[in-house]
Amino acid sequence: MMRLIAAILPLTMLTVPASSIAAEREGVPINSMWDFMGTLTYSSCLLKEYGFVPATAPEREKLLSHAVKACEGAVSRSFKDAKMNGSDFPPFLIQLAEQIAPQVRAYMFPILRDLPPSQTETRKRVRLMIVGKDGKGYEIPSEKNSKIPENAIFYVEIVSEAAAQ
Repeated sequence: MMRLIAAILPLTMLTVPASSIAAEREGVPINSMWDFMGTLTYSSCLLKEYGFVPATAPEREKLLSHAVKACEGAVSRSFKDAKMNGSDFPPFLIQLAEQIAPQVRAYMFPILRDLPPSQTETRKRVRLMIVGKDGKGYEIPSEKNSKIPENAIFYVEIVSEAAAQ
């Protein structure tokens, strides 16, 4: 998947100006392609590992703790088989992608903790989104939108229970 994303995103998008809309929307600023890759990989891992929302708070905390442990190193693992110009990705680029994980975790935990209990998978109950300076939100990953919008913010959109089915 990383090979696909790296192939789709133009090199001109390696750095995106710091977000000017951060104050307007709660979320995680996406300032570079590496932030985007790290955010996408880490948030997807958290949703996958969180599974279903348990009924009790202690169960939720236990599950969140499990998700953090399971997703430790998820970003670097996603680069394992990816190639850049025929060779492995340079470690410093992987580290750039990994740096965003604590911000993503801090943003997503309250959202996951506050979701009502359900037997529907968590990843079906939320959408991973980015919003650009134009104010339009895009679900990620998306084949329709292969570019990182300038001044992007990552956020989580909660889907209604009926739509998640």
